[in-house]
Amino acid sequence: MQTLDPTKTQEKTPPALVRVLERLNGEFSDSLLLIVRYGCGVSEATDAFAVGATPERLELAVRVGASTLVRCDAPLLSIAPRWQALENEVLRLVFAARDRAPQDYPLTRWESQLARTQALRVNTARVAARQQLTERLFQLTLTGDFSTFRSPGFDAAVYLYTPRNGDLSFLNRPFSMADYREMAVDQRPAGGYFSIRNARPNELDIWFAVHPGTADPNTVSGWARHAEVGDALAFWGPRSAFSAPEITEQLLLIADESALAACLGVLRSLPDLPSRLLLQCAADAEPGQLRALVPAPVRLTLCPRAAADDEDALLDRLAIQAVDPATTFVFGGGEAAQMAALRRVLTQIHGLADAQIQLQSYWRRGPVGLRFGKQRTD
Repeated sequence: MQTLDPTKTQEKTPPALVRVLERLNGEFSDSLLLIVRYGCGVSEATDAFAVGATPERLELAVRVGASTLVRCDAPLLSIAPRWQALENEVLRLVFAARDRAPQDYPLTRWESQLARTQALRVNTARVAARQQLTERLFQLTLTGDFSTFRSPGFDAAVYLYTPRNGDLSFLNRPFSMADYREMAVDQRPAGGYFSIRNARPNELDIWFAVHPGTADPNTVSGWARHAEVGDALAFWGPRSAFSAPEITEQLLLIADESALAACLGVLRSLPDLPSRLLLQCAADAEPGQLRALVPAPVRLTLCPRAAADDEDALLDRLAIQAVDPATTFVFGGGEAAQMAALRRVLTQIHGLADAQIQLQSYWRRGPVGLRFGKQRTD
C-alpha cells in the first residue's frame, strides 16, 4: 500500500470504465470495503473507493481512521477482457473475500440483491398501448403472461430488453439476466432499468422521459419513442431500491421527468408520510399537466430549466428549502452529474447524513468525470 493524494485521479479514463466505477462506488461501496478488509488484508479500513482499473487489477483508495487515505490494488481472479465485464470480476472478489470474512460479518448490499433476485425470471411482452402524458413524458403499457410477477411497490423497476437493429432473436430462446451479462456488448439487446408506474394482472405501465440522448433507436429510450402497439420486447425484475431509515418523519423527493414515476410509486406506498416534491421540468412545460400527475396532498414545486443543460434552478431551490436533518429522508433521481451536485447541497448546506439521501443516476448528459469519494446512487 502507499499513501494516496486524493487530488490526483486518473486522466483520460475511458467513459465505459467511468460508468463501472461510478456504479461500484455508488451502489456497492460496502462490497468494496469487504474486498479491502478480507481480500487485501486491510482489516482496519473504514471506507473504500474504486478509483481505477486495468484488465488485471482493481485500483482502490482506502480510508483508514478519520483522515488517512492509502492506495490498495486488488488483483482480479481472471483477466477482464472489456470494461463491461469488470463488474463480474469484482463480484468474484466479493465472493473470495466472503470466504475469508467472519461468519457474522453482515451481507453487503450486492450480496443481498443477488439473494433476492436469483429467482426472478425474464418475461416476454408486447406493447399494448401508448399514451402521451406531457410533451416530454409518455407511457407504454406492456402486456403478456406475467403470472409470476409481483411488484414490491415503492420505486419498483424492471430491466427492459429491446432489439438492436431490429434483431429479435434473443426472444426466441431461453434468456436470463446471467445470459445477458455474459454476452459480448455488441451482441446484446439494448437494456436499461425503467420504473413501473402501475402494475395490473398481466399488464405494466412504464413511463419514459424524452431528454438529450434518447433518439437512438438502438437504446431502450430511443426504441420506446418509436414503439408501436404490437412491438415485442422482454423484461427482468422487478427490483426496488427505496430504503428509508426508521427515524424518517418527512419525505423530500427531488426528480426530473425521468424519475417521476419512481417518486410517485414511493408516494403511493407511503400515503401518510408528509411529503414534498421538487420537480425539474422544461421551461415550456405545462404546469397543469404535471400537477395532475401528482397526488393532491403532496407539496409540489416546479423548477423549470432555463436551458436544456440548466441545473441552477433545482440547486438554488433546494438550497433555500427548510430541511430538518433529524427527521428528513431524501429520495429522487435524474441526470448523474446533477444528482452528485444535489447530494453536496444536502450534506454541506442542510447537514444530512449519507444514510438519509438516496439519489439515483437515471441518465447521463455526456461523459462524467471520475470523482474521488463516495457517491451513492442506490
